[in-house]
Amino acid sequence: EEMLPQKLKKWERFHSRVLSWIPAQPISVSDARLLAPIYCPDCSVADDLLDHLVKISGGSVRRVSVNLAGIAEAAALEGWDRVSRSDWGDRPLYTGEAPIRKA
Repeated sequence: EEMLPQKLKKWERFHSRVLSWIPAQPISVSDARLLAPIYCPDCSVADDLLDHLVKISGGSVRRVSVNLAGIAEAAALEGWDRVSRSDWGDRPLYTGEAPIRKA
């Protein structure tokens, strides 16, 4: 992503269409708090779980959004109207890491 402006210089037609080169900022807990009602509309997500999502996401909005959608699905199945990190327990969360092959 950081090298995109330089890479696009090869193709002036694309490069010249970009008005501002503003890099994406990593997601914050306050950002995650704003996304929670969008991706998890029928359940509130506690700050401790949001904080954990932000930490494991590596700054990725997409990873936090995917996890919030997964939390919404689990909450619907479990009948939760609020979920905290302790409620979530050891259920898996999406970190972007490739699975490790088991021997």
